[in-house]
Amino acid sequence: MTALRLRLREPTASTIDVSHLVPERLRELSPEGVAQLQVWKGAERLPLGELFDISGAPGETLEFETDAACLWGIGYGMSEGTIRVHGPAGPYAGRKMRGGELHITGNAGEYAGNGMRGGRIVIDGDAGDCLAAARPGEKYGMEGGLLLVRGNAGDRVGERMRRGSVLIEGNSGAWTAARMRAGTIAVLGSTGHGLGWAMRRGTILLRQPPASLSPLFRDNGEQALSILALMSKAWRGLDGPFVALNPCRVQRWLGDRSVQGLGEILLLQD
Repeated sequence: MTALRLRLREPTASTIDVSHLVPERLRELSPEGVAQLQVWKGAERLPLGELFDISGAPGETLEFETDAACLWGIGYGMSEGTIRVHGPAGPYAGRKMRGGELHITGNAGEYAGNGMRGGRIVIDGDAGDCLAAARPGEKYGMEGGLLLVRGNAGDRVGERMRRGSVLIEGNSGAWTAARMRAGTIAVLGSTGHGLGWAMRRGTILLRQPPASLSPLFRDNGEQALSILALMSKAWRGLDGPFVALNPCRVQRWLGDRSVQGLGEILLLQD
């Protein structure tokens, strides 16, 4: 498979905006044409070839190699193809992504998956705050697709999330699923305070009991839900613990009753 490889020549404290570098926009260019593309490094606009060693040829796959989390907006708006990041990613990785796959082997910065509508994001390391969440002033966060984090995630995972699935193999921070509208967030590790605060709809699936839970959630007892089998089936194509997850019975809470109260928190029972 043809791949275009961009290796950052040296780490920098400045942000490099690579949001317009996605496979569908580059595949008609020659390697020389790619090198001449202008990118913002802080307040400077520079040719891509001054910042990166470029090899391979444009096609369906784009690869970044970096030791610093300075690349902003990787995969912004991509609709097809594959982007692989060998190293950490800066803020807004996968923002407004509509299709394709983004694979980050290191950690990801704040707002990964913000406004995502389709495709798949896999983060092998940890994710920063506001994963799949809405930015201030935005109505919704993630609106579709699948986002898998193999490590931990920060605060405010899925805030104002509207659709899609966020799967976290590690822990999530405070205010997970705050003001959530719909979709699924699954966390195998621990969760912080404020879980599901003001969520209207959607599902939070937990492997460990929540550290704290608002009294605005009503305990519905232990139940067997058919939707769990469908969720498990949808995750079978993934590597890792979500493949082996076999949900049968759950402890179920409904809330937040300060709003519509139609959201649910499900705790898997062994």
